[in-house]
Amino acid sequence: MWLAAFPSKNTQDVLKRFKILYPVTESQRNILEVGLNNGNPVVHQSPSLLNAGRVEYAKGEFYPYVEGITPHVTNVIQAVDEERLALCKRVGFQEISSLERLYITGYSITKSSLFEAYHSSPVFCGEFPPNGPENIMCRYYTEDTAYGLLTWSSLGDTIGIETPTIDSIIFLISKLHNTDYFAKGERNMKASGLSEMNIDEINFYLETGKKKSAGG
Repeated sequence: MWLAAFPSKNTQDVLKRFKILYPVTESQRNILEVGLNNGNPVVHQSPSLLNAGRVEYAKGEFYPYVEGITPHVTNVIQAVDEERLALCKRVGFQEISSLERLYITGYSITKSSLFEAYHSSPVFCGEFPPNGPENIMCRYYTEDTAYGLLTWSSLGDTIGIETPTIDSIIFLISKLHNTDYFAKGERNMKASGLSEMNIDEINFYLETGKKKSAGG
């Protein structure tokens, strides 16, 4: 489990305390790197969106990994992950693919393919697979759009990385909910005060809590 403090100059002190409860915790450069390595925005919305009719019909008996992640749905998940990795590369963060992350965090037992990683997982597709979302207003749609994909999309706009798959998912979930998540911008770069900064300035601010002066 990855952790960073804001500002990240305090991360090691926080990590020391946090490890008492969660010994497997490791630090990352700053909170943005931790956010970009959150697996939920990669895997929650695509199966939920592409199975929205099934979710409404099932009334709680929908199993997102067992039945929602098919080989073709995995193609969309993979596309989201590739856009996320492009953001990581541009900002100078670790490029940890979802396939690798699932394996090193213990969710999967194989790195043969993303589809096999989900479907051979004793956590996701074992004897007691998780069910949900229970309805189309579940956090799989709302939280991971407004506080996950929207952040990544606006980061792409700020640093010049295109995120067409991510943008399409936000757009379609906005239509599904009759809510413009782009306009709400609850956790975009502008709301975070980062939209006018370049990459160096963003990282400096997240690491120190201070805005970089014009003179460097």
